[in-house]
Amino acid sequence: MSQEHDPATRPAPDRRAVLRGAAVGAGAFTALGALGGVGPAAAAATGASATAAQDRAAADRAHAQRFAGKVVHITGATSGIGEATARAFAAAGAKVAFCGRRTELGRKVEREIRRAGGEATYLPADVRVPKSVKAFTDEAVRRYGGLDIAFDNAGVQVQGPLHETSLADWDDLMDTNARGVFLAMKYQIPHLVSGGGGQIIVNSSVGALVGRPGLSLYQASKQAIQALVKSAALEYGKQGGPGERHPPRHHRHRDDPAPGTR
Repeated sequence: MSQEHDPATRPAPDRRAVLRGAAVGAGAFTALGALGGVGPAAAAATGASATAAQDRAAADRAHAQRFAGKVVHITGATSGIGEATARAFAAAGAKVAFCGRRTELGRKVEREIRRAGGEATYLPADVRVPKSVKAFTDEAVRRYGGLDIAFDNAGVQVQGPLHETSLADWDDLMDTNARGVFLAMKYQIPHLVSGGGGQIIVNSSVGALVGRPGLSLYQASKQAIQALVKSAALEYGKQGGPGERHPPRHHRHRDDPAPGTR
């Protein structure tokens, strides 16, 4: 959504200006009313302006808390896109459970979100390990009472000519980027279906659609994710599970992790 259409990006009306507008409206009605009835119309216009400003302020406050009461699970949120998403959901009122392999960073993100007034819990987990992913999902559901939105974001990137990459590179990247998403969805979907529905968002890449030199392994993992999500949407869309697919953003490297981990 572009910023100019997002109410959250509009500056909140100054409260004193709203109060001044209301006071001016009342004063105009009293003073100008004695001059032959012009005052009431002017006062009504000023009062309507103040009311509109108050309504906008109320709408902005509601929009800022538009995820209040929702529970969000995020994988790979100790830095980068995952971290930013955790902060944004918490700022909008959601209860956020997130995981990642880097415990120190995870605890730091949790502290900072709570210090800012949000609700978030970091739970150490490795998306390459089935028991770890299941434990994260189950504990997050237990702690916050359910699951409404999942953002499966954890990923790594390997760069270099294909013939110079190792089998270990391939295994680790596919276990994280593709198998990790599969495991997350596998354990999230039952909770979404039993809870009456929800959303799963998977962090893809332009690599899901095109090739790029030096990124053969990474592109393969993202194309695997694309096929997985498309098919899962068809399987579960009518059961209250995730039914929409969000295509990757077409911005060069903006949606791609740096070599390493999220």
